[in-house]
Amino acid sequence: MATTTEVTGIFQGAIIIRSAISKALQELREDENLIRDCFASLPQDDLTKKKYGDKTVEECVRWFTETKIPIKLGISLTQLTSPCIAIELNNGDEAESTIGDVDYNVSEENPWKPGHQRQLGSVQARESYTITSFVQGEPEYLLFLSSLLLFGILRHKEDLLDDRGFTRMTWNKGVFGAMPDQPGRENFFANTLRLNGFVRDCWPVPLAKDQPDTPIESTPFGPRVAAAVHNDDGTATSVPVTPTDPPPPGGNPFDPSDWADRAIITGRKL
Repeated sequence: MATTTEVTGIFQGAIIIRSAISKALQELREDENLIRDCFASLPQDDLTKKKYGDKTVEECVRWFTETKIPIKLGISLTQLTSPCIAIELNNGDEAESTIGDVDYNVSEENPWKPGHQRQLGSVQARESYTITSFVQGEPEYLLFLSSLLLFGILRHKEDLLDDRGFTRMTWNKGVFGAMPDQPGRENFFANTLRLNGFVRDCWPVPLAKDQPDTPIESTPFGPRVAAAVHNDDGTATSVPVTPTDPPPPGGNPFDPSDWADRAIITGRKL
């Protein structure tokens, strides 16, 4: 059962991208005019419209709508099928922290232990994925597949990638060409597309040894919040704070969240 929480865990980029591609390509199958939009430049260009115009576009529509194209997470050459799309993580690196990267959701009510507060930690990272299109036979089919793949991703860059945690996406294409022949797998062609973006990993922070798991209590002015306070000797203490206590500088005595956020972020003694 899904639980509402600020915790996202480790970002599952390969699965997010795979589901985005699957939905984008399915839309193209359901609306053939989108395929024609993808190759709209061919029938409009004076040099290509006679040889590669409507005839090529309609051949692409026929091939794509009649062909099953599995999307796999990683693939070995011995398992290669035609056509298919393979997704692989190239690398992921922690990004530099900036003021804009600060996550102010530093605590939340523990969804697994209602009535208790827990602190959160998070980090932003840069991740890069390679998406490879494979076809066997005619290289024109690789042109069809790789173009439709990029077209679908760009159409849904915002709603299927950015809004789902793969933000500030950029892309670049790799080699388009023939693969070395292997027994039973001759005449294969491949093209790579690299997607780069920023993601965020978020996790619950363990309590310090001397920091008790203090439940949230009700008061006439709102919940009684457990705030983590850092002492002079380097230890951390969980201090229940209520809105009736003297507020920190600039704090709202009737807003208990003001207490918790200031105590955790500044480490100010209460």
